[in-house]
Amino acid sequence: MMRGAAALLLFPLVLLCAQEPAGFRGWFDRGMAQFRSNQFHEAAESLEKAVALEPSSLAAHLCLGISYLRQPAEAGVADRAEEHLLRVVQLDPNHQVATSFLGELTLRQRRLDESKGWYEKLAAIAPNDVEAHYSLGLVAWYKVEQAQQTARQKLRSECGPVIEAGIRSFSRVLSIRPEHEQAMIYLAKLIRARAALRDSPAESAQDVAIADQWMQKAEETRRSKAERAASVVSLVVAPALIATPTPARVDSDVMESRLIHRVDPVKSGHGGAVVLDVLINPQGHIDRIQVVSGPPELTPPAIDAVKQWIYQPTLVQGIPREVSTRVTVRF
Repeated sequence: MMRGAAALLLFPLVLLCAQEPAGFRGWFDRGMAQFRSNQFHEAAESLEKAVALEPSSLAAHLCLGISYLRQPAEAGVADRAEEHLLRVVQLDPNHQVATSFLGELTLRQRRLDESKGWYEKLAAIAPNDVEAHYSLGLVAWYKVEQAQQTARQKLRSECGPVIEAGIRSFSRVLSIRPEHEQAMIYLAKLIRARAALRDSPAESAQDVAIADQWMQKAEETRRSKAERAASVVSLVVAPALIATPTPARVDSDVMESRLIHRVDPVKSGHGGAVVLDVLINPQGHIDRIQVVSGPPELTPPAIDAVKQWIYQPTLVQGIPREVSTRVTVRF
């Protein structure tokens, strides 16, 4: 009997606990208890009822906004969070916590200008707030990243087909003349340019590796041709140089392999080629240039460029000698 009586006495208390809260304070206290227990969905429901009863409660709006932020991303949740956090800064323009959360929310949505504004305001309210300055740095990086992506997309649409056409052209050159090291160098440059436009890091890395291989092959080809040229000079050119003090005529391909410093001509709106006869002094510098053929408008820039070319000195029995050859400058 006593046990049954005790149960009857407790029954009204259970009913009382199960009843909904009364008024703003009841809903606010329930919402805060749920908030502290990480029951953010339930906390939002309770705090919505609280702010409906007391729209000017700064604390209720703040905890309600945070409750929405801490819920899984669903349609409308972020908007509800922002609505209540904005209400907080309307009630208290210098509210540090609400300002910080507004910065976080807009940064998460990549609304970068808005986020920047919130974090600048936070830095003004709390100059030593590390999160404010860190987040401003993130905003700057995301802006740069967006600009780079936009520029990459524009370059890809404008230059992508041009790059592929250039790669095909230089590949054709190398299929005809496998030891054309200048074609290898420009092929490598175009492949590197394509790598910079890739979205896939793996594809970009693959292009860079291929470009590096072509650059290495170009250097190996240059060294091989230089060694062969040195042999040709010693076996073929040397006797002629010894026999006469006048400059010996050396084939352009041989001398091209001995070119160690090339300056390209200033770009012109015209295309074509200029053929020049040049005299190379014993130190490898250009002493004299004579025009053989070429468009008159392209001749001056061709001469200006070739004047700056430097060759490996041509040695005969260890003595540098003067050499003449023919060069072609293409525009």
